[in-house]
Amino acid sequence: MHAVVGILVALCLAGLVPTPADAALEVTIDTSGGSQTFSDADLDGIVDFNVILGGVLDASGRAKETTEGVNRKITLAPTPPFSDAIFRNISAGPETYTVTVRSNTLAGALGPPLGWDLFYRAAVGDDVDFVVNVPSHFVEALANVGTIPLGILVANPINSITPFQFEDHGVDAVATTNDAWLVWTFTLDPNDEMRVPFDGGFDGESIQVNVFNHSQKCSDKMNNGARKIGDRAQKSDAKCVKTSTGLATLCVDAPGELKTLKKQDKLIDDFSAHCDPVPAWGVNSFSCCYGGGTNDGDICADSSTCGGGICSQGGCIAEVAEAGINELTHDLYGPAVAVGPEKLKRKCQNVVSKAVGRVYTEHWKVFRLCKRDNFNLIGNDTDLRAVCLEPEPDPDFKLQKREAKLADTVQQKCLGKAVTGLGAVFPGECAASSDATIAGCFSNRAACRFCRAVNYADAIVPPTDCDLFDDNSANASCPP
Repeated sequence: MHAVVGILVALCLAGLVPTPADAALEVTIDTSGGSQTFSDADLDGIVDFNVILGGVLDASGRAKETTEGVNRKITLAPTPPFSDAIFRNISAGPETYTVTVRSNTLAGALGPPLGWDLFYRAAVGDDVDFVVNVPSHFVEALANVGTIPLGILVANPINSITPFQFEDHGVDAVATTNDAWLVWTFTLDPNDEMRVPFDGGFDGESIQVNVFNHSQKCSDKMNNGARKIGDRAQKSDAKCVKTSTGLATLCVDAPGELKTLKKQDKLIDDFSAHCDPVPAWGVNSFSCCYGGGTNDGDICADSSTCGGGICSQGGCIAEVAEAGINELTHDLYGPAVAVGPEKLKRKCQNVVSKAVGRVYTEHWKVFRLCKRDNFNLIGNDTDLRAVCLEPEPDPDFKLQKREAKLADTVQQKCLGKAVTGLGAVFPGECAASSDATIAGCFSNRAACRFCRAVNYADAIVPPTDCDLFDDNSANASCPP
């Protein structure tokens, strides 16, 4: 561990490093000529500073914090409209400076396991003699009032005017925190300056620390990835219906649709980056074939058994999200996806296919937000079912609105255009429904397919009873 980290931790434990009395965002700049602390008095998550300290440092910039989903982020960045934050040595000799950014105190603890990201992007300049010397500079990510070192980026000395960028990521298996700390220490020769660029909206483009519950982030990434896969797959199937006359079955069932595969690959990448270790609940840890092979969806040990597909952890989630849409399309049309030659009938089928698919993806969205926002209430699959699936909460009525939109689509684009006898137009699982009730049947099919998919994607044991989930009735409408 770097010596400065050890000193900082020791001071914190001894109670010698002040902590924010009002739990607000703070930035402290320490120099040989003294130090100064700037606080977020209006609690807007922003602290601007423009100060000359002890005759040795001219500093201007902004510290910011935000909570984005499962991430707590703090960053050093420029104060608009300036393009860079500036830290300039205005003394006659070399000087060492430390800039410490402390987030406010979170209402709930993050971790364990505690995940973290550390970004160090800046540039060195000198507008006087254009000669620079930065013998040392490093950035640290810390947690729990600065007592837990998470990561450190120690950069090489710099002897030329140049930008640079470094980053690191990791997981602490046992750490818990209610805050995030960023500590930046650097030494400059006279007239040299550090220039910190715009942060890109907390996108890791400046100097930034993120902390998050690692299990929560993995789970959130997987559920959001499944939603995106389902959304892309439903657009693909709807396009098959739109562009076909006669049978669209081959188009609907074609493996490896490129845009869907791209979303699946992104989920696989996210699994690799954010799911080690795999959470104890809420994520399917098995490897499955995906990507268009003959054995897509099968549990696998390696790609040799995938019939041209890819075997990977995360593949079970990627494949079941896409398969849910394929099965839903066949729920509408039956084994053969028959598209009417009449323009109005084909239009009805196309827009209904889209609307039903969007109900499916809305289930994923509502479920994902429920898990994210209630993570501290969930410790196992039983809790997950109780909090987010039995029944599925819809606090903002987004799912209800999506189902109402589907009903409006059926009324306006089908029945309103004299396309009637919809059981024959959609001769699948809803063929026996009347024109007045068929939209409800479509919504139930979307719920069924989501329920079965999420049971597998989240490895829920015992699984949610999808026969009750889809229509609140034990009527064998959604068998396991």
